[in-house]
Amino acid sequence: QVLARADSLAGALSAQAANVSAETATQRLTLQGTVAEVDTVAAELAATNKAISSASLDGVDTSDLADQRDHLALRLADLTGGLGVLQADGTMTVSVAGVDLVSGSTAGRLRIASGVTATGGPDGQPVTFAVETGGTTTALTADVRGRVGASADLLNTTLPAYAAGLGAVAKELADTVNAAHTGGFDLDGNPGQPFFSYDPADPAGSLQVAVTARQVAASSLPGGGLDGSLADAIGTPGTAEGSYQRLVNGFGTEVASAQRLVRTQSLLTTQVDSAREQLSGVNLDEETVAMLTAQRAYEAAARVMSVMDSVLDTLINRTGIG
Repeated sequence: QVLARADSLAGALSAQAANVSAETATQRLTLQGTVAEVDTVAAELAATNKAISSASLDGVDTSDLADQRDHLALRLADLTGGLGVLQADGTMTVSVAGVDLVSGSTAGRLRIASGVTATGGPDGQPVTFAVETGGTTTALTADVRGRVGASADLLNTTLPAYAAGLGAVAKELADTVNAAHTGGFDLDGNPGQPFFSYDPADPAGSLQVAVTARQVAASSLPGGGLDGSLADAIGTPGTAEGSYQRLVNGFGTEVASAQRLVRTQSLLTTQVDSAREQLSGVNLDEETVAMLTAQRAYEAAARVMSVMDSVLDTLINRTGIG
């Protein structure tokens, strides 16, 4: 039972470490896909800017192109937190972390400068970004926001911090139990060996039971005497349990804080979208009033025409008849 429960505990920690590793790999792939979408949208916005410039010179209405421009700029803002600035010629310039990604008909390409390899693996460095335009690469020194920034924050901060905390808990647990276990003697009277083994580079992912049933050193008496005085010490996790609770509570608090930020940002986004629609969209109340005004004007004009028709009929067909 002791070995089974210890193996179950080691397996649970290993499973959590594997989940963190899998999520890290998923986020790297997600980041690559999001960056590819950023490049596609940036190229489409540059093409739309070019079409707006050409249409303006030809005197063609650009309303539909302007709508497409705004849609693409909003998508880039969602993906990167980019700042869009409307130019006098109707084109949109979008900058990411202070560097122009789209300017007129020219679109740069967002690049993952470090942290993720071309195949989606890690390179041991923090995730950083750069913008490549016309053969010139400019490193982004400010934080990229939006979906790209969220994935980068997970890869650089949140997931590594949780993985390190989980590894620290596993190491603390193993070291505490091993210290008690090596101070006792097993059923054959031999000094206790380390109860757990682990790779210092990945304590949580590699933690496993390292003894057999006869090697459990529960006795404080040499020579194989049946004594369980060390059993309680071996089975007590010490401070590891508290460390794990603090780790989980801290992560839960971080998640709850992120959820509150999402709700707040959602409300702000709704307010901004509403204000934008009031400026550029169709106000149903105003349109209804305009339609009623036009309708009444039409009815009045119809009445005037009817009266004029009646007057002309009287003058032409009835005047002078005796």
